[in-house]
Amino acid sequence: MIIINILIFTIIIVVCFCLNKLNLFFVSFAPLFLILFIDALNSSNERLSLKIIFSNWLIFTLLLLTLLPFIIFILKVIHYKKKQLNNKKLTNPEKIGDGIVSYIMTYIVPLSTLGVGQGNSKYFDSILIFTIIMVLYIRYDLVYFNPMLALFFNVYKVTLDKKDAYIMTRISYAQFKDRISGNNGNSLYKVSNSLYILRGTTDKSA
Repeated sequence: MIIINILIFTIIIVVCFCLNKLNLFFVSFAPLFLILFIDALNSSNERLSLKIIFSNWLIFTLLLLTLLPFIIFILKVIHYKKKQLNNKKLTNPEKIGDGIVSYIMTYIVPLSTLGVGQGNSKYFDSILIFTIIMVLYIRYDLVYFNPMLALFFNVYKVTLDKKDAYIMTRISYAQFKDRISGNNGNSLYKVSNSLYILRGTTDKSA
């Protein structure tokens, strides 16, 4: 079991560090993984302890998927904040708040009813459904409609260098529109290929 746990841990770490979109997808589904983790723990009829976590591959995997992608994302944000992109012009700002709510109600809530500990067929069905959703969300760049990011930032869709991009910032939509409406370029911090951080107007380091 120790070897299996090490293998699972290594795979999740490597995948999340190397594939930004997949890491963001896992981050967006952290609430679901937490719900399924609690469900799996309850199904085991044992109290939460290190012993039960490390002796049950499903519980161990769900706990890692709840925590590791988010931790890796934070590390990437800290790393990329050192790389500032100056004089970037942003156009066509859009809110994506409604899409985030739809994301939660359409996928996370229904998927939370998928049981764990109900036999191999149930595992296969759940994994198949989740894999299909994952492929579609990554393919169509829907990973940026991310409820976990929305807890800490406002996320707006913009056009940057003639391509769609997503901006994380703490400023309101009205402030964001005013800030990018001028001809002056904006200083951004790249997190992934299409995701950037824009410092708020009240941030002295902006």
